[in-house]
Amino acid sequence: MKSPLNLGEPFKDSWSTETEQLAMSLEGPIVIVGASGFIGARLFHSLIQRRQDVYALSQNIHESWRMTLLPESILKKNLIQIDITQANEVKRLFQRIKPRTLFNLSAYGAYERQNDPVRIHTVNYLGTLNLLLAAEEFGCAAFIQAGSSSEYGINCKGPSEDAELIPNSDYAVSKAGASL
Repeated sequence: MKSPLNLGEPFKDSWSTETEQLAMSLEGPIVIVGASGFIGARLFHSLIQRRQDVYALSQNIHESWRMTLLPESILKKNLIQIDITQANEVKRLFQRIKPRTLFNLSAYGAYERQNDPVRIHTVNYLGTLNLLLAAEEFGCAAFIQAGSSSEYGINCKGPSEDAELIPNSDYAVSKAGASL
């Protein structure tokens, strides 16, 4: 169902008709994990203007500056705080929303200040595993996993998609493990 929502600037985008049709053909509800990040927020803002069954998830989603200009109705209904490292939280979310399409854009360790190796692996690998297990149990139709160019590590100079992964940091290893 198309939402009549027009958020205007700074949420304006220029999707082609083909991209719009593709977005509308996704099975819903749609969940975007890591929606407080740059790509996740952009995807959420674009989709919520076209459909009402889109949910933005992040550990600190209500504190994200990328969400502050949204209408109160969306802030209350479509933004969900979750810690994906907690399997019971993920399972409760799937029981409640029953997502059919999931975009996993979550990441920890991409920034220099995010340097706790245990947290890096817990979020990027175990968090993804929790999402995958719940998706399998509750019958998710599509699971889209966002990787990172960091997965290529020392093989990062213009690698092709099938280039060898040679991760060289905790972040790179955790993202490569999640993608694989």
